[in-house]
Amino acid sequence: MKSSKHTLPLVIAILACLLAACIFGVSTPTPLTSDSDVHDHDASSDTTDHSDVHCVLADAKVLCEKANSQCGTIETADSCGATHLIDCDFCGINEQCSENVCVCVSQSAAELCAGKDCGNVQVDDRCGIARNVYCGACTDGNQCGANPDLPNFCEACTPRTCEQLLLEGYECGLIPDGCGGFKSCTDPCPDTKACNALNKCTDEPCDPITECPADSCDNISDGCGNTLDCQADCTDLDVCENGRCVCISESHGEICDKANACGTQELTDRCGVKNMIGCGDCAHGSVCVSGECCLPETAEELCAKRSTMCGSISIQDRCGQTRNISSCGRCAVTFTCCNGRCATLCI
Repeated sequence: MKSSKHTLPLVIAILACLLAACIFGVSTPTPLTSDSDVHDHDASSDTTDHSDVHCVLADAKVLCEKANSQCGTIETADSCGATHLIDCDFCGINEQCSENVCVCVSQSAAELCAGKDCGNVQVDDRCGIARNVYCGACTDGNQCGANPDLPNFCEACTPRTCEQLLLEGYECGLIPDGCGGFKSCTDPCPDTKACNALNKCTDEPCDPITECPADSCDNISDGCGNTLDCQADCTDLDVCENGRCVCISESHGEICDKANACGTQELTDRCGVKNMIGCGDCAHGSVCVSGECCLPETAEELCAKRSTMCGSISIQDRCGQTRNISSCGRCAVTFTCCNGRCATLCI
């Protein structure tokens, strides 16, 4: 009997709980078997607004356009706040990626001189830049442009005869023979006339040139049917072409080295001609900063710059990079590091 007194209240409590479950519609939850159970339900039956819960990740193309980056790698955050390293598109042929922008790369002097033997070539390159390129000199007695129809080709030159020159209309003075020399084929002009620069007798008086131009290197016409001896040596950077010293541009590699340049940018050669050149990456250990190669300090140099003997520092180097140096050194056993200095007691 004593046992039934304690059992009866328990039975009544269980019956009361079952009755409450029936009245209020309480059901036993079904356990999830995997993470996919959270998502694998009929979306059409879900009318809940999830706009504040879900975030749509933008694709790489959208993020590159948002950052105004045509090429290269960028680090950017999407609308969900996540940071990504993204490879943007590649540049086209004859282009190079410079600071995430595709820029045109000019041809080299050798490329612009392709199919030509000698002399100067004035041409717009594929980037629309006007170039004055020297394509070399002739050898073995050949002359550049001996054939007027082929101005940049080396050919054997046969000087024109006086008969040919007179038939061409020359009347006086020393007449160019077409091969760098001059011929005297006529009598002087009458006293009332003067020989002009075109070797014609005219009524107009002629004032001859009496001083050689600064860039002259050979005999030149004095402008009045005679010649002026202006023979001189050009510098090592020039070549004598048609009586004038002509500047020879460096190679693209030499231009980049002189400017300590990296990436793709517009650089001016020693002749004053601008070129869009792809200079590539910096040497090992250097970094490209705003188109110029910069060699950052070592960790030891930065610690000394901050006068730090121990502990860690965060400092900007000469290239503008923030450097986090984990240790500038350790103190002796009897010392402790206090604000970058070794001391017996930190105050």
